[in-house]
Amino acid sequence: MSVLEMKVPSPGESITEVEIATWLVKDGDYVEKD
Repeated sequence: MSVLEMKVPSPGESITEVEIATWLVKDGDYVEKD
């Protein structure tokens, strides 16, 4: 398993980290910036 840093929109000052509950792409799939 690899670790990948992802930027997410700021959820507010009181939240310091987020957790992805469900990953919707398969390993190796191409993902592009929206």
